Amino acid sequence: MENRTRRCKLVTLILLIIFIAYTLLLKVVDVQAIGPQGSEVGFATFNSMVYQVVGSNELCYDVSKYIGYLAIVIAIFFVILAILQFARSRELSKVDLSLKVLIVFYVLVGICYVLFEFLVINYRPVLEDGQLAASYPSSHTMLALCVFVTARMQFKSRFMEGFARGFLVILFDVLSVVMVCTRLASGVHWATDIIGGILLSAVLIFIYRTIIMVRKERIW
Repeated sequence: MENRTRRCKLVTLILLIIFIAYTLLLKVVDVQAIGPQGSEVGFATFNSMVYQVVGSNELCYDVSKYIGYLAIVIAIFFVILAILQFARSRELSKVDLSLKVLIVFYVLVGICYVLFEFLVINYRPVLEDGQLAASYPSSHTMLALCVFVTARMQFKSRFMEGFARGFLVILFDVLSVVMVCTRLASGVHWATDIIGGILLSAVLIFIYRTIIMVRKERIW
């Protein structure tokens, strides 16, 4: 268990370094004014090429939007589950460890969501209500992946082997892939924004896993 925890910590650190380095590179590598109103974008040649190939798609935008709503509903479900456990026992210690960590995880995701609304790395390839809007990292991608992957972990640990467990695991995997693909195809983000959302969600998910593993070690 200790070896697994150390590996998880190491992976978390490596992913965090990669995300920070990637974010910094976006501000200095191949920066060109290819965005609306002359806004500058890093990795401009790559982003421009992908955007020309993929274009924009309103249906994909709507699909990604509703998948985002579903992610919020799932997050609310787990928050309610934690509240019900606390209401029954009246003791925080009686609430499942994974649920307590999950609530903290959701708060961390929310902080990252708000942070990058103000810490603008680049702007979207399209105007939002006639205005430039922050685009990096793709917050929808980050939110959906964080919720779906941790929900997958939660349901996998709560169900015995069987149809329900297998179905839910596959469902969350599919939803994660569909969100990434539809968000890219919708044309409201640069490709590097989607990649940034994936990287940040990976960092946050591994932080979640690491905290659970460390806490379990202390209990045992």
